[in-house]
Amino acid sequence: ETQQLMLRSYGSPTRPARTPSPNLLGNFTQARAFGSAVTTVWHRRRNNATRLIPEVLVFNGRQNLLSGSFAPRGLGRYAANVRRTVSIHPGTTTLFLDDKGCADTLLSHREIGAALAQAFRNEADGRLRSDMCRLAQLYRHGGYYFDNDIAPLFDLRRIIDADTTFVTALTTTAFPQNPRGFFQAFLGAAPGHPVLDVALRRHLRWYDAKARRDAAEIRRVTRGNTRPNVGTVLLRDAFLEWAGGSALAEAEAGGGVSPRARP
Repeated sequence: ETQQLMLRSYGSPTRPARTPSPNLLGNFTQARAFGSAVTTVWHRRRNNATRLIPEVLVFNGRQNLLSGSFAPRGLGRYAANVRRTVSIHPGTTTLFLDDKGCADTLLSHREIGAALAQAFRNEADGRLRSDMCRLAQLYRHGGYYFDNDIAPLFDLRRIIDADTTFVTALTTTAFPQNPRGFFQAFLGAAPGHPVLDVALRRHLRWYDAKARRDAAEIRRVTRGNTRPNVGTVLLRDAFLEWAGGSALAEAEAGGGVSPRARP
């Protein structure tokens, strides 16, 4: 399935809303548009001239699409799209991890690394593997993650404030098969952001419940979602756990998110 994403950039509580920016992200294979714009969710720490999200572009896949020629295997257009994404974000460093790199990065988590790496190796669904990897990549390095088939139309840093520490988009109800969660095909974060840590731990909680065949716990962790792409729900709930239960309502009302005070 191909989709085109409409992303709107809202003002923060201390700044007026910007003019909506439609078609900020779009699938590079032309597709139908969503009926309404997707809301951005972000957390701003403080006014800061230096970007708190590092100038790093993060990608992952079974193979490194930036290494060698993948046209014979049908991956040429994805490799070309990744290179295009890099080209319109000048001055950035690129990090593309294959399966081994993902497992190693998950393993680097000081407290739960071994369990994360094992869950990654045991997971057959590439979507879930990628979900876990992107969380670990950003938790360790920070930066901006893009799915390999997402085509930004311009440098996204143009609309992301320097003091932003977490940014993503919400899914819409335009596609009922997608659970209400975060559209984490685009995700930006400062290194060590607590939302990423909570999300990784929620993945482990889900895997543990599956291993024990604890249906009640699975429903609690996923809010009853039975579809394979559970990562969107796990990240959304990790954000709510950290930022407070009203965070998404605040974002949808037209402002950024100011989470509860943290030590």
